[in-house]
Amino acid sequence: MTLIDGENREINRNWISYMQKRNISVTDDLNASFEHVLIYEVKKNTLDQISKWQRQGKKVSFWMEPEEEKFLSHLFSYYQKDLIYKNLLYQIVSQVNDILVTLPYMKKELEKHTCAKIYVVPKSYQVKLNNVRKWKRKGKKTILIYDEYYQHLNEILDFVTTYPDLEVRLLGYRSRFNMNRKEQDIYYKLNCEIKIDPTSNLSIQEQYIKNSDRILIFTPFTYDTLFTCFQNRKEVFLEAQAYLEDYLVHGKQVYLFETMEELKKQFEKRANHRTSSLADNGYDFLENMIRESDKLSKYF
Repeated sequence: MTLIDGENREINRNWISYMQKRNISVTDDLNASFEHVLIYEVKKNTLDQISKWQRQGKKVSFWMEPEEEKFLSHLFSYYQKDLIYKNLLYQIVSQVNDILVTLPYMKKELEKHTCAKIYVVPKSYQVKLNNVRKWKRKGKKTILIYDEYYQHLNEILDFVTTYPDLEVRLLGYRSRFNMNRKEQDIYYKLNCEIKIDPTSNLSIQEQYIKNSDRILIFTPFTYDTLFTCFQNRKEVFLEAQAYLEDYLVHGKQVYLFETMEELKKQFEKRANHRTSSLADNGYDFLENMIRESDKLSKYF
């Protein structure tokens, strides 16, 4: 029996449901009889919790997935609060018996700070696939640009200026009060050229994704957004990051770019049909993740 030890009831409920469907005994009842503890929170008392369970002879595993996006956003930051967070995380992973991560990059990064065994397991427990068929939309091609915090307005203006005949929508959200004067000027220029839809709601994002032909995603992004694109068989142009190494492959599931020049070249090649569509490949990627979920069952 495994105890999932955390305060987020939704995570606990989803995890227990996922494991019980695979006939694996999991509970969040501290009074139950269990030999294994799964923790997922980075808090000051987490170290005390690990020590307590290990003194009782329990095996303790750290499930990294709920913290991965937060950790990656802090990885190259040197603000005091980010350094404190990373230091605490490194202390936690150095004390547990083993660690579950979803990205090969995370395994490489954490191996610098722990001798614990690290398993790379798929992020599939929350992926739900419907058999969405690819269909051709009539009329002008619609491009959806996802820039979560409007951190790439200048690049987006460059893209829109280069391709004035495209119908472009911008999705993301940041209050204009939190923008500097230059960012506000670019925002107003963009607002005259394209449709800007301020939202961070995933269900609303999904409707925009369904009604678009191609998706351009700048970092930071959430995997929920990326997987929604894959689920709806959309072609994705994604800003490359080191943590995507050995996870997503350029030209296989997505078109990766590092600069605007690279993006334009790839976009024009695809528009002129000099490269093949990857719309089905992303969907296949999700299907494979679900098949690979047996790795997680075998671990337990």
